[in-house]
Amino acid sequence: MNIGNGFEDDPEYIRKQNTIKGIQEFVDNTIMEGEFNKNTLILLNGKITYSNGAILEGKFDEITGLLIKGKITFPNGDIKKGIFNRKTGRLVKGKIIFKSGNIKYVP
Repeated sequence: MNIGNGFEDDPEYIRKQNTIKGIQEFVDNTIMEGEFNKNTLILLNGKITYSNGAILEGKFDEITGLLIKGKITFPNGDIKKGIFNRKTGRLVKGKIIFKSGNIKYVP
């Protein structure tokens, strides 16, 4: 098996065959854009913009749909960056950058 060969035994080839790029808009004005699982339409990589101004960007869990690596920008200007728990969505490693400029590191 050769990785990156573009054939059916190539994991990247398989991933690309099971995903589509696009934009989903919801009635509450939430917008999801990026790479979606073709069967479940769960966002895998991309950006979610909520109507309240919160923005999630990065890689999302293929089962729960929760952000697992990336950045959350809150409406008040606070930002969480790092790795998030795939079951709870809580930041487990990274940092919180507060609007005030203060930074809190999460181990």
